[in-house]
Amino acid sequence: KSDQAEGGKSSPSSVEESRQWEPDANKAEGQSQLDYVGRLGDYLQELDADLKHTHRGQIKVIGVVGSDVYDTLIILQALRSRFPDTLFFTTELDARFWHPRELKWSRNLLVMSGYGLALDPGLQKGVAPFRNSDQTAQFAATLAALGDTNLIDLASAPARRFEIGRHGVVD
Repeated sequence: KSDQAEGGKSSPSSVEESRQWEPDANKAEGQSQLDYVGRLGDYLQELDADLKHTHRGQIKVIGVVGSDVYDTLIILQALRSRFPDTLFFTTELDARFWHPRELKWSRNLLVMSGYGLALDPGLQKGVAPFRNSDQTAQFAATLAALGDTNLIDLASAPARRFEIGRHGVVD
């Protein structure tokens, strides 16, 4: 209730309220960290302007390294329009990157990952492709733990590189 008194939006107190509740995205408190994304964008724009002004270059590549695909998508959404000519990369491939709703900021995203969304068909054996490369890695680790001799030596397996395209991922 104190949030409401200060002009903020209070957290929902019931399931019904939670369906219609919208957090105050710019408030620098609570569990939401959306306020940080705007400050990050401002900071990077100032840095880029300073680099250009002092003839030391410009920001050409931005890496978004996080443990959550939603955080990565929020950061891409906030920064892509501010840096339209900059390459963006991340780690860990996720099918949500090429959802039509996300393509405006995820298109041409470069993804460096140990795995794609499926193993070789001989190893996948009819199991549907996974949502993200972490799940694929866990599946491969399970096969290895069960003694599957068809797995290649992981020490010699190169990292995979992907690009998010208009119609899906490009290996």
